[in-house]
Order: sequence, then C-alpha cells, then structure tokens
Amino acid sequence: MRLNGCCGRSRTQTVNFTKLDLATLKSLKRHYRLKTREKATKSELAQAVAKHFASQTVDEADTISLFMYSARAGSLQYDRRDYLNASR
Repeated sequence: MRLNGCCGRSRTQTVNFTKLDLATLKSLKRHYRLKTREKATKSELAQAVAKHFASQTVDEADTISLFMYSARAGSLQYDRRDYLNASR
C-alpha cells in the first residue's frame, strides 16, 4: 500500500498476509472479488490479497480529514458525498 504524505513524499507499508488464517484470506478474496484459481493455497491467496492492497494508493491528508469529519459527526459511518459537499 502506497501512502502519500505531505510534500509529495511516498512511502511503502508492508503487511505479512501469510500470517492471516485461511478463512480470513478467503473472506478478503470474496469481498474484493479477487481472481485466483478455485482451490488456491493459503500462500496463493496471501499473494493475491497482498497484490490487491499494494495496488491501492492512500492519500493520508484526505484519510485523516474523513476520519476527523466522521469523529465529529459522532459516527465512523459517513457519506463521503456529504463530506465533499461540506468541505467546498
């Protein structure tokens, strides 16, 4: 997962997905609709999940702003459209 910090810096955070149990990896595969062979091994699932998350880019400033908006609203459930409209 690439994190974009202030000043355009980018850093990489790694997670060892092989430490997750098989049921969790299968759940992540299902949730994110990852393509693997039907009877994939634990290491193949871990690779697919790691590849998926490695392809994601996270804007730290936006993430923190959304979190603060949610915290102030009293719930971590938020409608991103409400946040975007309120911030303009």
